[in-house]
Amino acid sequence: MEGFFGRINYAFDDKYLLELNGRYDGTSRFLNDVRWRFYPGMSAGWNVHRESFFKPLAKVVNTFKIRGSYGKLGDQSFLDSDPSNPNYYPFYPALGTTRPTSTNWLFGGAQQASVTQPGLVNNELTWVTTSSLNLGLDAAFLDNRLTATFDWYIRRANNFAGPSQVLPLVLGTGVPSANNTDIETRGWELMLNWADRVGEVNYRVRGVLSDYRGQVLRYPNPNMLITNWYSGEMMGNIWGYTTQGYFKTNDEESHSADQSKISAANWTAGDIRYADLNGDGVIDWGNNTLDNTGDRRVIGNSTPRYAYSLITEANWKGFDVYVFLQGIGKRDAWVGSNYFWGIIGDEWQSSPFTVHRDRWSPTNTEGYFPKFYMSGENGKNTQTQTKYLQDASYLRIKNVQLGYTLPAHLISRIKAQKVRMYVSLENLATFTGLVKTMDPELSIGDAKIYPLQRTYSLGLNVSF
Repeated sequence: MEGFFGRINYAFDDKYLLELNGRYDGTSRFLNDVRWRFYPGMSAGWNVHRESFFKPLAKVVNTFKIRGSYGKLGDQSFLDSDPSNPNYYPFYPALGTTRPTSTNWLFGGAQQASVTQPGLVNNELTWVTTSSLNLGLDAAFLDNRLTATFDWYIRRANNFAGPSQVLPLVLGTGVPSANNTDIETRGWELMLNWADRVGEVNYRVRGVLSDYRGQVLRYPNPNMLITNWYSGEMMGNIWGYTTQGYFKTNDEESHSADQSKISAANWTAGDIRYADLNGDGVIDWGNNTLDNTGDRRVIGNSTPRYAYSLITEANWKGFDVYVFLQGIGKRDAWVGSNYFWGIIGDEWQSSPFTVHRDRWSPTNTEGYFPKFYMSGENGKNTQTQTKYLQDASYLRIKNVQLGYTLPAHLISRIKAQKVRMYVSLENLATFTGLVKTMDPELSIGDAKIYPLQRTYSLGLNVSF
């Protein structure tokens, strides 16, 4: 086959390899034995459009290439899980130190530096092995006016350094990370590009659409606790209660499921009423195991699905326009911070905005936010639940730009090659179902970011 091509490669990865001169570290192996890994890879493709049998389609389909690849790589990103304090040598115990000005102990009339004992370490912690299978297709049609690229992939992280199995509290310290987890991600990406000319107008439209899902394949959680990873879990799942609305009267709770496990305080009008999904007459979390989740269930998933973008460009007689849109087609979000609730039980950190005026009260019984308390009792209404699960999908007009390039005969006197004037507008508009206190692109965590700004700018580009 004339259009076939391929490549095979491999890599040895020994970053942060420590020479121990064969010294035994007290485990069943030498420490340097677990630092080496062999990572093979290969790729192959077939330019189908170059084959003789494809010639009848050549006028319509200009390019048609099938490609695939498979390879393994080492990953040590788990070492940087805390960017402010990366631990590049987690397999060695390290004493904790505190400078004299930060201690609370006086010796000889002055503060002294202190040293704390090291935590537990895992001497056999090693590389995460990521294997990737990719199948792709590249095609061009109609004299290359329409081009398309499609990729489908499976990425698997074997021996991922996940949280260690939960141990009894009598251990007295935390447990180190371990290569105990397998995670698989499946996804795809489609990119389409159309470029053409109508009269004196040149234009181009390019769109990208992608999606992925992640799943835990292996994790040492024999009791299948949903408070930790478990085998078969879809990454990003959100567990919560199902909301039935507000209690309408002060004694309605006495005629419904018992919610005292969530809060022993009285449940009155304006408080949230949760659904008794398992029918036992009590609202609770069961054993927090997959077999007994009580009245909680998976109510959403925070994985950003169907990410898309669209770029449109056109020019005519020196004028040009550029529009960039991007967004997420599907995503759920649970935000438990004061930026969402406004009032969180006391004056400290409570921050009501205009949107929080839509709150339950005796005169506004259909308000969106529940009745509030300036005490810990406020927490009974802010449990993770369906009523306040947010739709974090959005469409944002990211950038709009208009420009004009002066004709060459006007700028030839100043020896310039190009002079372009433009006006640009960043973050023109955002369409989302989120409350207005949050930015769907940046603040899905606790929403505490500097407010997104809309930026207007004028510019002049001159090249000689």
